[in-house]
Amino acid sequence: MMLLFKMDLYSFVSTKDLKLLHNTIAIHNVLMILILCFSISICETQELTFEKAIDMALQNNDKVLQYKEKLVQKKYEKRSARGNLLPSVSLSAGYTHLDDPLTIDLEPIRQAMISLQSRNQVSLASMASQIKGGPAIDNPSTPTYQAIYQKAYSAFDQALPNFIDTLKEQNYPSAVITAVQPLFTGGKIRAGIRAAEIEKMTTSYELKKIEQDVVMETADYYLACVLMRDIIRVRQDVLSAMEIHRERAEKLYAQGIIAKYHLLRAEVAVSEANRNLYFDQNRYEVAKIALRKCINSETDFSDPVDSLVYHPIEDTLDEFLITPEKGQPVISIIKCKKDLANQKVAVQKSAFLPNVAAFGKFEIFSDYLSALEPQWAAGVMLNLTIFNGFKNINNLQSSKHLINELEKLESGIKDDIRLWINKAYRDMRSNEKQFLLLESDIKLADENLRQCKSRFENGYGTSLEVIDAQLVLEKNRIDRLVTLHDYYRSYIDLSTATGTQEQITRIFR
Repeated sequence: MMLLFKMDLYSFVSTKDLKLLHNTIAIHNVLMILILCFSISICETQELTFEKAIDMALQNNDKVLQYKEKLVQKKYEKRSARGNLLPSVSLSAGYTHLDDPLTIDLEPIRQAMISLQSRNQVSLASMASQIKGGPAIDNPSTPTYQAIYQKAYSAFDQALPNFIDTLKEQNYPSAVITAVQPLFTGGKIRAGIRAAEIEKMTTSYELKKIEQDVVMETADYYLACVLMRDIIRVRQDVLSAMEIHRERAEKLYAQGIIAKYHLLRAEVAVSEANRNLYFDQNRYEVAKIALRKCINSETDFSDPVDSLVYHPIEDTLDEFLITPEKGQPVISIIKCKKDLANQKVAVQKSAFLPNVAAFGKFEIFSDYLSALEPQWAAGVMLNLTIFNGFKNINNLQSSKHLINELEKLESGIKDDIRLWINKAYRDMRSNEKQFLLLESDIKLADENLRQCKSRFENGYGTSLEVIDAQLVLEKNRIDRLVTLHDYYRSYIDLSTATGTQEQITRIFR
């Protein structure tokens, strides 16, 4: 079909068109090759080592990222606590409408003053008349008295201003700048700053603990992947051996050397080996999914490049027991909680002391101030609680007992960690001892399998003996891998208890 199509194409297309067609096909092929290479580069799986898995987990794990954000939050809370030492400046503004203007009316006093001064003028005129030998002017009903009084009243009424003044307009704006500077708070501000520092330190230790938990989880999944990969290799070796045994059984059965039962038993052994391999392959895929979730990676990765190889750990139990004080974040967290409780005691003690602060305020719209309101003011204020139902005393006692509680908690946690270290160390040594002893069992099982195969091929043994010997060797090999896995798992647990997880990379050195 292709040949006929090319012949028809060459017969109906000119040489120029044919050359253009060849160029187009060449360009298309180059583009297809580039697209294929790009797709392969995208789909290429990443090579994953133990150290790379730990680094990816510490960088991408959601729990670690959450506590990193919490640590940044505590850093800004510490800065906020330091701000209490500085003055606080606020601006308050508004616009007010009154039902009526605010006025002051002293008109009765003005009238009394004018009346009093007018009578004084009449008295002075009466005294002047008597000095000249005239009559006294002391009768208010006389025309002379009334004339002098009215003249003086009119003069004083014109000379004195009105005693009615508007203090506040009906509509007026206001804007006040107020500043307050704490001078003495009984140590409350300093205790708050110290408490914020301790909270930040506590969060950093909590982050370290979360990182240790993530490292332990990642190491567990990585070890599980390595273990399942090595077990799969053992299963594959067993399957190949069983298939070879079945082929030999078929030949011996065809020659009439063995009975059909031995051939059937060999076929059953191949089926069981296939089934075990399939189940372990599924477990391996689940372990890889769990590891990918732990390191929070969407990219697929190849089989772990590390292998379970025995490396002796020479550290003694006493060396592990002296490290938790320095590296275990749980102990550091409890110590921070005790310091925080001490700061709480300091805050409760400050409640018995006065609070002293300087203040000042300034009115921006001075034109709208009344005669009774200053444009600015400054001063010092003191606040002291005299009695509040013994709450301060009870709060102080509660804080002191909180310190005692945390001391008991710290002692209990140290005992638990020592027990944790002892158990993990002894489990590690037990697994190490079992791993070393299984080496002789494997050698014995291997030699037994070789002899059973030889007897079977020479017609002196049975297929069941070969299969049983193969299964015993398989069990010993898998048990040795599991024991080595448990040995390193116990070491990771021990490193977590002592807070020295940075050393666990020597598992795959």
